[in-house]
Amino acid sequence: MQQVAAFSLGENAELRLMTDSNLSQVELYYGGELQELVGTTNTLFVTDDKGRIVLDTVSIGSSGDPQYVVCTYDRSSTYGAEVWYVVYPYRCNDPDGPWNLVKLPTDRPTLDDIARYID
Repeated sequence: MQQVAAFSLGENAELRLMTDSNLSQVELYYGGELQELVGTTNTLFVTDDKGRIVLDTVSIGSSGDPQYVVCTYDRSSTYGAEVWYVVYPYRCNDPDGPWNLVKLPTDRPTLDDIARYID
């Protein structure tokens, strides 16, 4: 698998995005050690118009802690199916981690779906 992007989530946490051109895998590291990983086959990471993978920031709930969304799309979908992964702090008011990683179980996710799983 090839690392296609990495994002620092704080002093001790990092999010790495991996692919083999068929599987999109999101890996969460804390203190340099692999904490969690999740992936989906037949997907590719969503990119901006310059070909860069973007880590979207959202604000759900009242904690004020940062939350991030990694979006992938189903390569064979005829209706725009996507898979979203949400990364958010495990404890309130501790944005340096550890972090949680959730794959939303829907094929057309929205911000409401994020709130249902992390709020």
